[in-house]
Amino acid sequence: MSGYKRKSERKLVFTEDILREVREKIERGQSKRSVAESLNIPESTLRKRLKAGTIPRSLGRFYNIFTRELDESLAEHCRHLDVRFYGLTKRELGRMAYDLAEKNNLDHRFNKEKKTASKKWVENFARRHQLSLRQPEKTSLARAAGFNRVQVQRFYDNLREVITKYGFVGRQIYNMDETGLQTVPNKLPRVYAQKGKKTVGKIVSAERGQTVTAVCCMSASGSYVAPAFIFPRKRQKPELMDGAPDDSLQLVSDSGYMNSDLFVTWLQHFVKMAKPSKNDPALIILDNHSSHLSLSAIELARENGIVLLSLPPHTSHRMQSLDTGFFGPLKKAYATACDNWQVSNIGRAITQFQVARIFCTAYMKVASIES
Repeated sequence: MSGYKRKSERKLVFTEDILREVREKIERGQSKRSVAESLNIPESTLRKRLKAGTIPRSLGRFYNIFTRELDESLAEHCRHLDVRFYGLTKRELGRMAYDLAEKNNLDHRFNKEKKTASKKWVENFARRHQLSLRQPEKTSLARAAGFNRVQVQRFYDNLREVITKYGFVGRQIYNMDETGLQTVPNKLPRVYAQKGKKTVGKIVSAERGQTVTAVCCMSASGSYVAPAFIFPRKRQKPELMDGAPDDSLQLVSDSGYMNSDLFVTWLQHFVKMAKPSKNDPALIILDNHSSHLSLSAIELARENGIVLLSLPPHTSHRMQSLDTGFFGPLKKAYATACDNWQVSNIGRAITQFQVARIFCTAYMKVASIES
């Protein structure tokens, strides 16, 4: 980014609207001197503009390549592509600006060999139109297509219907979702290192870690159901839950992910913690994964006064409250807790047996009304 700071306060004030107004007043019989005084414009400038029939494009040898309309249309095109998940990179924006100038036969200073605008021009263009260079999230085609007005409206229609029918209040409305916990976190906290050093390392347990699934559930009033852990193994071991949050549930599966049988077990855990009944029902909002749709789960929910409301397919990244407001801070706190454990236990690796204890540190920090 250039460190240049503009020293002059001069700016272009003679616009097409002013030129049009000057011509109209002169046609009505006003003198050029009186028009210049009324508009606070030097008379020599006014005469010069009337003789040339144009307005100034610049204050010196530099000038705007695009008209205001073309400049704004290019910015609007950038926003349009971003909304549709096809945002432009810095290089693509530079090439598009070059193509636009060439197509309109404009006099420009862009690089004709590389056929692109300069880095400085792109940065100034972005600054003018409040555009910033952001790191995008990977969004699958299914998610991009699934999150649409029809699907979202259908969900809220269903939500309104069940709230009206059962009279749910905040303490009875729960969000439930799963997230993966890695024994080797994907992101590490930043550390201080010598300036100019090319590679900065940080000790982790292994090159690739194991994934343990954590099942979290919270109500709209801020109360939490004790989490459940799904370990990728055949048999349960009490040691896996050492240091876990109180009343946490241990589950195991071959893959380490939720399945229909485990979801039934989790529902029983929910009934034990939240104590819903037909006289005091509860609403659980969850994604439409096949493991949540078994007949056993639906029957158990009906028997205990639980209403299951599914989010539309491929929309949980925007509509699931746990995804949008809870798992992000939780993952960050978990990565920090993993790093602290690694520093305190030099030479030891994080395995499945440490995940629950480390998760508890992060969970207790994030799962609070204050946070």
